Amino acid sequence: MDDTEQLLTIGVFARRVGLAPSALRFYDDCGLLRPARVDAVTGYRRYGAGQAPRAVKLRQLRAAGLPLVDAAVVLDGPEGAARDVLRAHLERTRRTADEARAVVEGLLREEPGAREDRGIRARARVGGAELASAVRQVAPAAATGAAREEFPVLGCVLLELADGEVRWVATDRYRLAVRVLRPDGFEGGPRRVLIAAETARSLAEWAVRQVTVDIECAGEVEGVRLRSGADCRRAPGRGGAVVRGPVGSRTTG
Repeated sequence: MDDTEQLLTIGVFARRVGLAPSALRFYDDCGLLRPARVDAVTGYRRYGAGQAPRAVKLRQLRAAGLPLVDAAVVLDGPEGAARDVLRAHLERTRRTADEARAVVEGLLREEPGAREDRGIRARARVGGAELASAVRQVAPAAATGAAREEFPVLGCVLLELADGEVRWVATDRYRLAVRVLRPDGFEGGPRRVLIAAETARSLAEWAVRQVTVDIECAGEVEGVRLRSGADCRRAPGRGGAVVRGPVGSRTTG
């Protein structure tokens, strides 16, 4: 670093490059963006103005979804290796986008009032913490804001019981998140239901406190019921409120 270069506090530098101070500390710890100077007494970090282009590029790479190890290659590796990493990532994002598009187009093609056979239900038993973790991992991929207003279905999480598996899926057309659980017991099916993302999160908050959870799905119209002992939560398809109470309580929406 040039001794005459302007040094900036972490807060000022963070605002200049569009990163949070916590992100700068993290990238320092990872060795991707070291501060120009660290005060030996206070530990305060200061960055050179000339480091801004690297910080901006790092922010852009992370926003594009590159893992840290790949971002490091792009920033510091040979040009050929950097371009190989970028091409591989571009291909992955294209595949993900194609998968998300196929899921969304399939959902949009469904008849709005389509009903499934109510006589056949699907049941599965999973660990409560395992269920909660799956929902928390996929729910952030559900659409919000304008995308959700235009296509409300994208603001939902898909729960599918099929082929002996419990699948949670969410997408906003650009990201696709999928978690597959292997239940301890499974019968019936296949069944699928769309649950509002907020409702799915509420179910996860309840499930994490349960040892095991029985999932019963009758289809989109009747929704899903989660039960642990005498405690039960119900969620109707395509939004609505979670019902709390013993088995037999009615669903509200």
